[in-house]
Amino acid sequence: MAAKTEEIKVKLSQLRNDPANARHPEQASQKEIIHWMLTHLGKQVYNLAADIVEHGLNPIDKMLVVPDPEQANRYVVMEGNRRLTALLLLNNPSLATPKLKPKFEALLQTFGKANAPSTISVVCTKSEDVALRLVDWRH
Repeated sequence: MAAKTEEIKVKLSQLRNDPANARHPEQASQKEIIHWMLTHLGKQVYNLAADIVEHGLNPIDKMLVVPDPEQANRYVVMEGNRRLTALLLLNNPSLATPKLKPKFEALLQTFGKANAPSTISVVCTKSEDVALRLVDWRH
């Protein structure tokens, strides 16, 4: 049986990184997740952000989300946490670590706010179990 999913448009403000993502130790807050990613994957996140402002988001590589159990009309990103982090930093470079903040500010200034999407299309499934199975299929 095929996994039930739907493509929806959401604002970045409706998304949050998965605190239990396999790429990083469990983090208590979104700020801690972003800090961890920049400390350990900073170059990758920056390069991804630069690619997004230059070429846009890859239309065949949408984030996979599930409804946030803690907040209505919000979603947890099960696949695409680096992309979300890059987008958040493009829209708000002040979230970056002190070392990388100037690079994200320069990137935004060079390409302009219009190239930093604030609304994106994502793939949503209602079940975290389904989302985890879809992520496993991919990896």
